[in-house]
Amino acid sequence: MQSLRLLNNINMNLLIPLKALLEYKSVTLAAESLGIAQPTMSKYLAQLRDVLGDQLLVRVGSTMQLTPTALNIQMPLSHVLSGLNDIFSANYNPHSDKREFIIACPDYVSAYVLPDVLNSYFNDRSQISFHIINWDIQARSLLLDGLIDFVITIDEDFSPNFIRKIIDKDDWVVVMCQQHPLANQESISLDELLSQPYAKAITGGGSSKQVDRYFQNRRLKRNIKLMTQGYIPMYSAIRGSELISIVPKHQAVNMAHDYG
Repeated sequence: MQSLRLLNNINMNLLIPLKALLEYKSVTLAAESLGIAQPTMSKYLAQLRDVLGDQLLVRVGSTMQLTPTALNIQMPLSHVLSGLNDIFSANYNPHSDKREFIIACPDYVSAYVLPDVLNSYFNDRSQISFHIINWDIQARSLLLDGLIDFVITIDEDFSPNFIRKIIDKDDWVVVMCQQHPLANQESISLDELLSQPYAKAITGGGSSKQVDRYFQNRRLKRNIKLMTQGYIPMYSAIRGSELISIVPKHQAVNMAHDYG
């Protein structure tokens, strides 16, 4: 912070005139480029000479030349002004962005959520591209290495230094095929739930930790017959079988249409 305090004594309005003077090597041309009067630019030059303790522009024969100090600060000054311009014009424009965004998410999200989110970018104007990968143990490693832009998941197992944002909340529900013996019951007891064969989807290198934790904390054990890498294989297995599963409600509502 000590070095930044020096800036309090410097008129930042001099930076743009300084750039013009170093670029045009002429008070007259620098003034014209900024649309200001020559006496005003001469005043700026005098102030800059006083602040920097250097003449900046000196006459050599019939021309004005930059001093060694002026030559040394020309490139850093350009970088500073460019950086300031980026800061104060930081309105993101997706139509000029040419990046590829790498998104990791479970297969359910890539199949049922991302199309609605990304469709607006799939047009001739947008130059953005997307690389969608499955949220599995390999993707988790890529995330830790900083090689993935962001992840969409219900997983909670992340270190505090990860930036996270809750985009929605939901309830847990039980899913089963329409022909399941319990499908038409108004309520299902805990004993009935625990007696059923379960299917469980694994994402992000782990399982449904919230659901698992609920049963483990109560010392209850489910009869897990099938574990799948992703949700869609799990729903395919549940369809036409006696397997049941516990999933987020919005997911169950969407999948019910396609998987019965």
